[in-house]
Amino acid sequence: MAQTIKDILRKKVGDDEHLEEALSYYQQYQTSSPFAVIKISGSCIDSSLDVITKDLSDLHELGLLPVVTYGFGDMLSEKLAKEGIIAPFIAGERRTDAAAMKHVEDIAERVSNRIVYGIGKEKARLLDYESRILYAQDKTEEGYEEHNGDITHLFFEPIQETLQDGYIPIVSPIGTSEDGKKNYNINSADVGARLAKELKTVKYVLLTATNGVLDKTGKTIDTLELNDDYQRLVDDGIIKDGMLKNVREAHSVLSCANNLESVQIVRPSNLFYELFTKKGAGTYITRAKARNLVSTQHP
Repeated sequence: MAQTIKDILRKKVGDDEHLEEALSYYQQYQTSSPFAVIKISGSCIDSSLDVITKDLSDLHELGLLPVVTYGFGDMLSEKLAKEGIIAPFIAGERRTDAAAMKHVEDIAERVSNRIVYGIGKEKARLLDYESRILYAQDKTEEGYEEHNGDITHLFFEPIQETLQDGYIPIVSPIGTSEDGKKNYNINSADVGARLAKELKTVKYVLLTATNGVLDKTGKTIDTLELNDDYQRLVDDGIIKDGMLKNVREAHSVLSCANNLESVQIVRPSNLFYELFTKKGAGTYITRAKARNLVSTQHP
């Protein structure tokens, strides 16, 4: 390794002050493979992909292999509008018929290849719907189309083999029916949460355009304790829209995954600072209060 572990961590956290702290986190993460699931929001793909893939490459250099999944909502909306395809949202999920699904598959493939090439083909491997990771079935609620699905179960062997071979798995958010004859457009928040639950990772990190949950003044809420803070912040209109979907998934994951210590929401430029320092940079969501709920301006 050209750079030492200390060199990489010192550069990523910015100074020597946090180096020992970062090394402590590094030792903790070494005991779990994968140590994290990282979900990249669609809004970050075009704006910050170079930053994200550089950090994922550096995690690989450290020997820390997360499982990565991603969204592509804005790109899909733009493509469907150009094609004159109407695909409104229901409860945060896009209605997906056969015409829309063709574009879902095309965009998912292009995005995943961009991520793999950005990290480096020697470090990352694409696991798309042909790998049969996500099994799904038709949604039973009214209003959805034939390619909207709910995850029934996951097939872990391709992920485990990829990790054992020393690659970062890039999991496409497309599900497949049991018979392999039908694909489904699965919300990436559902995919990330399910992966974090069942892979027993230490961390579930959501990379978003905003630096976590913001208060009414636009400052980042440092810590969100679900039992005490969640419903109040929803009622106050602070957690809403796309962030509401993310926090609901965090609630679901933390409620049933005893191994998971936190869900963390942060912008791409602060990923290492969030993972390797106690202060963090985004919103730290936990079952039990780790520190007082405060709003902060992080680096």
